[in-house]
Amino acid sequence: MLLSASGCRVWRRPPVGEALAGARQLSLRGAESLQQEKWNDAETYFSEALKESGMDERAHWGYAETMWKKGDRVLATAHMEEAVRLSGGNPDLTVRLGQMQLEQGKLDEAAKQATSALDTNRRHPGAWALQGDVLVAWQQWEKALAAYHRALIYQPDFPAVQMAVAELYHRTKRPQRALATLDRLGDEHPLERMPVRAQWLRAESLANLGRTREAKQALANAERRLASCDSDTMLAVARTRYALGDISECHSLLVHMESMGIQNAAVESLKQKVQTASFENQNLAKQSGDGDGRRR
Repeated sequence: MLLSASGCRVWRRPPVGEALAGARQLSLRGAESLQQEKWNDAETYFSEALKESGMDERAHWGYAETMWKKGDRVLATAHMEEAVRLSGGNPDLTVRLGQMQLEQGKLDEAAKQATSALDTNRRHPGAWALQGDVLVAWQQWEKALAAYHRALIYQPDFPAVQMAVAELYHRTKRPQRALATLDRLGDEHPLERMPVRAQWLRAESLANLGRTREAKQALANAERRLASCDSDTMLAVARTRYALGDISECHSLLVHMESMGIQNAAVESLKQKVQTASFENQNLAKQSGDGDGRRR
């Protein structure tokens, strides 16, 4: 069952009808399957619910989520639009529709959903977060930060938004603020449950503040969980290692990425820099050794 940010039920009471009542029962089973990540079961329940009645917004919502999971974005979006219509503009559903549109690059449509949800409920954290996401896509950094901070006013423990804020502070070269945001996130969630990218961002912020030893420790924490992160974050960790002069560690990360089949222009560029740095270090070591020999 879909819940609002406050945990309250948000569904409208539908008209009484035998078909609709049957659809609601099937939708409830489908929602339970979604929570348990039993995607095939969920699809079956929601599909049967829609056969019972096309007037149950929960059936459209659930079917949209299962289709989204299967990669059919067009069908998923169409059913979420119908869920929004049948619900009379439920802000939770409206925000989810906007998220789907945003992921498809439909920024204007996503912005409209954020505005619509906020018109219904100005205190909806998800709507402010969606507005922030759209503003980021439009590269309006300061306006995005303002929207994210409004989301955090209404839902202080909001990891996705806290990460987005930290990313923006990093992007706009405010490492102290990025670090403060990440430290607060770390206070609320165990280190092992934080995204690897959060640990990298923390390392990058520490490095930018000249706290090199702490930065390297944060990188080590991130590297222990590289298997659970995306290739962009792996590359970011390797770049930070390179920037800190940890050529050997950077090389090891690149070898690991290569073993996973991760190859692109950015990886190749960093690989060339590492090879050049390794060659220069070898020459310096050789020159230093020759100098010691002559002095002896």
